[in-house]
Amino acid sequence: MKQNFIFSTIKVTVIDILLDIIHFPVWWYSSGFIKTLKVCGLSIQNSYHDSAIGILLRNMFKPMYGEYSFTGRVISFFARIFILLFKLIQLVIWIVVLLATLLLWLGLPIIAIYQIINYGIPR
Repeated sequence: MKQNFIFSTIKVTVIDILLDIIHFPVWWYSSGFIKTLKVCGLSIQNSYHDSAIGILLRNMFKPMYGEYSFTGRVISFFARIFILLFKLIQLVIWIVVLLATLLLWLGLPIIAIYQIINYGIPR
């Protein structure tokens, strides 16, 4: 009885491990990738909101600090253009970093399998 229990426990454990190994690539390229896409999308959305680009665009032609003279309006406009360019460059760099992360997500299992096949498992 005890030996049968141990054998069935080992059998279930081995089958579970094998099914996990088979299921891992399916999860990695399906629901795992979708979750990663959602996280990247939320990160882009949060970065856009944190940089306040929408607020900056809405207030582009309003003078800063209540300076309603012509020179105050011109200086405010160009200052906001400079800030907008800086924030857009920052957002584009973040999007490129996230895209590189997604490409790494897609390529990492392939690279790992290639390394294992060509160089073996490290000891």
